[in-house]
Amino acid sequence: VFILLMCFRKRNKKPAISSSDWLIALGGKDNILSTYSRGSRLVLSLKNKDAINREDLTKLGTKSIIEMSDKITLVLNDDASKINDVISEKTE
Repeated sequence: VFILLMCFRKRNKKPAISSSDWLIALGGKDNILSTYSRGSRLVLSLKNKDAINREDLTKLGTKSIIEMSDKITLVLNDDASKINDVISEKTE
């Protein structure tokens, strides 16, 4: 039983968050002006909203993208604070 539990845990581990994948999908680190998270939402101010790759964002776990005049909000499957931390580390 113990061996089965260990195998099950290994299969269900989520892959580590790749900052480079997120940065590429968001148009590069120079495209990101600011970020903050609230629950499952990641709010970003970008220089150029057209530079984002919607398909890549969906593959990374984005459920939807909400565009506003001066920012975009990504609704994520997981807690957005982890992704915000990873992105913030690379853009500071």
